[in-house]
Amino acid sequence: HVLGPVPFAGDGFAGGIDSLAFLDQDRILAGIWPQTGWDPAGAGLALFDLRDGTGTVLSKKPQKSVVISRTGRFGLGVDERDGSRTGSELVRFSLDGKAQTTLEAYRGAWVVAMDPTETLIASGSQDGTVRVGPISGAEPHLFLGHPGRVWAVAFSPDGRWVASAGEDKTIRLWPVPDVTKTPLHKRSHEEFLATLRSWTN
Repeated sequence: HVLGPVPFAGDGFAGGIDSLAFLDQDRILAGIWPQTGWDPAGAGLALFDLRDGTGTVLSKKPQKSVVISRTGRFGLGVDERDGSRTGSELVRFSLDGKAQTTLEAYRGAWVVAMDPTETLIASGSQDGTVRVGPISGAEPHLFLGHPGRVWAVAFSPDGRWVASAGEDKTIRLWPVPDVTKTPLHKRSHEEFLATLRSWTN
């Protein structure tokens, strides 16, 4: 069964599909590549009806690494505005196409995942940073270690761990932080030192 035609389809990569997510038994969401280069025009999300194969544009962004909540009420995805290492944005969107929020604390995100409770986000960035924080978009905790782009992130089924993998050919496991506490990089100098001391004997 072939779906189409694809909105924005054209020469080269234009109309190429970058991500897929089922909304229910009869609908699938597709992230579509831009028309030319990194020009965001002609890119976004298209909703395909599996019964008749037709696709309609839901939103102009995001178009990459889309994940949908189990309830089908909202989704998260990456909007690649340009090819720079900090140009991409993480967008929370409603599935009616009417509400979108850019999560500024996750600028530079390349991939995204939701935890099993759908209250936490993990993102992998083009600069190698893994961010974990509340789905509200509040300041995330940072995990540093990958020297290159992070290509994939995932939460464990029990929600205790985040896995990340990237250009450095490693899979790294990180404990999910207590997001009710201030991230380490946002604490005062005294709090920072006290935290370090608490980790030693």
